[in-house]
Amino acid sequence: MRILVSAAGPVLLVFNMWTFDRPLKEDWKHTEILTFMTQHHDPTQPLLLASVLSHHPYFFARTLKWSAMQKGINMDTVSPGDSNASFAEFVIKRPGNQGTETGELDRQWQELHPATRAFTSLFSIGARFPLPDQSEAIAYERTSHPRFQVQPLNTKEVERRIAQALGQWVQGPLVVSVEALPAELAEGRLQQVRVSCSPCWIQRTRIEKAEVKLQKPWLNLYRLWDEHRPGLLAFESLKPTCEVLQGDLTTRLSLVKELRDARVELSGGKVHVYGRYKGIPVGATVSTTLDNTDYAHLDAVLERVTIAGVPLPGWILGKAHRQTLCLYPVPDFPGQIVVNQIIIDKGRLLIS
Repeated sequence: MRILVSAAGPVLLVFNMWTFDRPLKEDWKHTEILTFMTQHHDPTQPLLLASVLSHHPYFFARTLKWSAMQKGINMDTVSPGDSNASFAEFVIKRPGNQGTETGELDRQWQELHPATRAFTSLFSIGARFPLPDQSEAIAYERTSHPRFQVQPLNTKEVERRIAQALGQWVQGPLVVSVEALPAELAEGRLQQVRVSCSPCWIQRTRIEKAEVKLQKPWLNLYRLWDEHRPGLLAFESLKPTCEVLQGDLTTRLSLVKELRDARVELSGGKVHVYGRYKGIPVGATVSTTLDNTDYAHLDAVLERVTIAGVPLPGWILGKAHRQTLCLYPVPDFPGQIVVNQIIIDKGRLLIS
């Protein structure tokens, strides 16, 4: 057995040296696909985003991303999204058997409702690329100027439908205001959407006051009309304002299974959490840091945990002890998040 194990290394090395360039002899059309996307990229969008629905060693999201990096093309891959939000400008689909990922990729494709007008009016087949395994890559391209045929089309109706769509997450009286240029409204392009409530409940958490301003959002109006979903395609920036009281956070924390005597304190710029989990006293302290320099971000850091009265440093939990929210555009959320300050004191958390 030791002889076989010892021989395996040299044999594998020779095999790799002999076959290392074999994939390069097969043209998986990376260059052609990347050229197609760069030539048809919407210049009004800050990022070139594509969703790749394929699972093959030589053709899936990471291999296409790697090829783009080698060619100096700034392209990112994202999920295709759903009726609530879909930021991909291109969907590259390789039909057929995807092995163990067939079910998951088909689920992602069906999330787009490809047979409905919400998809077919926005995406069309821009090109087909034959692949070496006798399959093909179909490139769906998103049009920059759709014409949504919905009635009545005015800002008041859009406001009503946005409030209805947000009802899946928010319970309480919502006030929605929309600003739009008449010439752009038929394309789903708005100047601003402002949503506010006081108070309201989000995911069973009471929010004392909340307001969100979305600048230059682009909506798929067929998602909004037909599916009662926001259908967000793009936006320039999002500015949230939110006030939460420690008593409401305590109420929400008390719903955690097997946690008793739950209590949240908001003071001195930190969030303190206490309780008894399965009879054992536990606690945690979290602080936040806001950095609005070039790569703006918000950090939430677990400073300390306490178990049965024994204090432990938060870093003992590894990477999980620090959570970072990027405030600059990133592929999964390609717009700026504007946060000017975070105040945690006197029993309230204020984001503005």
